[in-house]
Amino acid sequence: MFPELDIDLLRTFVAVVESGSGGPELDKLVAGGKVSDDFIKQLNHPLAEDVFHETLHRRGKTDFHLDRSASRLSGEKLALTILSRQIAHFLGEANFCYLHRCANTTSCVLYFYDTDKPCPARKLAEAK
Repeated sequence: MFPELDIDLLRTFVAVVESGSGGPELDKLVAGGKVSDDFIKQLNHPLAEDVFHETLHRRGKTDFHLDRSASRLSGEKLALTILSRQIAHFLGEANFCYLHRCANTTSCVLYFYDTDKPCPARKLAEAK
């Protein structure tokens, strides 16, 4: 159906958000662990295929805007690259002590980022 779709990468992304034998990467982070090197390698693969440039523009005296060129990718490759980039940004910028999973893991597969409560001291120390 999708001959150029990277099925292994798609399975890895699915494993990010659901439990099971796929190796749920977010579960590892919630438990204070780390994502696998293989997962990072799979995220980097579509990122390496996308070539773009960014240009800074001035809007008034002290207001600026950064424009990014359009991607040369399309279809499934573009979708996987966008998803990879968003996951990479999250991993690079998130404070994992705020990352939680629903308490009832048998019926709920959702994760949430809760900054309303302070990080537990243990998780704050692990995040550093």
